[in-house]
Amino acid sequence: HSRILPYAHEPNLTERKLGLQEGRETYGGLARIAHVVKRERKRSSRSLWIDTGDLFQGAPIFNEFSGEAEIRALSYAGLDAFVLGNHEFDRGPANVALQFANWADFPVLAANYDFERQAQPFAADFDIVVERHVVFNVDGLRVGLVGMGNLSSMSSLEDGANSLGILPRATLQTIQDGVNSLRPHVDLMVVAGHMGLSEDEYVARNVCGVDLILGGHHHVALNPPKIIEFDPDPEIVAGLGELEDEDLQSGKLSQTRLGECPEAERRPVILAHSNAFAKFVGRLDVVVRDGRIRSHSFELIPIDDQLPEDPQVAFVLDEYVEEMDRRLDLDRIVTKALTKLNRFGSTGGDSALGNFVAEAMQYRKGVETDFCVTNSLGVRTDVLEGDVDLEQMFNVLPFDNTIATMYLSGLDVQELLDFSTARSASRGCNSQIQVSNVSFTM
Repeated sequence: HSRILPYAHEPNLTERKLGLQEGRETYGGLARIAHVVKRERKRSSRSLWIDTGDLFQGAPIFNEFSGEAEIRALSYAGLDAFVLGNHEFDRGPANVALQFANWADFPVLAANYDFERQAQPFAADFDIVVERHVVFNVDGLRVGLVGMGNLSSMSSLEDGANSLGILPRATLQTIQDGVNSLRPHVDLMVVAGHMGLSEDEYVARNVCGVDLILGGHHHVALNPPKIIEFDPDPEIVAGLGELEDEDLQSGKLSQTRLGECPEAERRPVILAHSNAFAKFVGRLDVVVRDGRIRSHSFELIPIDDQLPEDPQVAFVLDEYVEEMDRRLDLDRIVTKALTKLNRFGSTGGDSALGNFVAEAMQYRKGVETDFCVTNSLGVRTDVLEGDVDLEQMFNVLPFDNTIATMYLSGLDVQELLDFSTARSASRGCNSQIQVSNVSFTM
């Protein structure tokens, strides 16, 4: 999320339990991450560095340079593979194709995005830049990697003809086809995706032949990683017989079909997530023998100001910092916070910062509505106590969003709140909206 430069932060309880220490001046930063990765690689005989998406959006460096700085810095840092996240598309699909074609020194993956059948002018560029899978030979160990982009947050993809020019491919079948293609030729089969935790778990239970899933999107850390056994959805198994004759005649039947897995191919799947906002580097060690993971260990390495910076990556970033200083006055003090304003409330409902943002929208000159609703995850970080500068405001509200006003009936309002409640229930009973001048019970 563009936190490629160190930033101020106060670790919450979960982050502290994961090892992020309180009282550091700054956290994150790609030059520090590069130092850690290079250090860990020197301690390892074989290694791959994989990023599972949402490199873009979240700090002013993206607002100014549209992703160029992030990709260039990762290329210098030595990234091995990258999976497209939903926020890579925040400046539009043409920007994705342009930035990665110009600056990426690593494969970009999204097996579930089909660009070839779209009549968009940038579809051909995507077909060149984005790959479905890749095989690495790491000192004799062959690693197959299938990359999966996000579908859940890019809901318009399901409409088929969408402005992104992407035709989505079915998640489970896409991964199974990739595994069927690569499994006979590799020692280790990895899925790296920006699908989200629940989707990752569903894949682990229903796709045959996967050893390891590296996930993103939900900003969680799994320490230790989850271990998930093959346990297919009964609806998938029930549908196999109905498809069998047609698939056999058309020649589309996979070597291993969804819902089926020969006993010899069944294996526990390791599922690892490493949080977000450049707070940690996740190091996963695996012992592979005879095409199976025999043991593993996992470590989350905190990224804070106790770490040195990699000089090469720091040098690349310096030119962008200097240019931002010329364009923006990020150190300008906007206001003073008398107390910390949290983006998440303690009860799962209202938050102090959510209320503040919603009121600011409602009472903005020219808006001045009866009430306001804004999505909770549009507010990206806390406001810390003390002086609030322009950079912190960018970090709180980084998106190029606009305020929309509309006329709603009483029934419309009820449906809006019902829909929000249903979505909130599916996300740990944490409210998906923050409001001003309206109250309701979820």
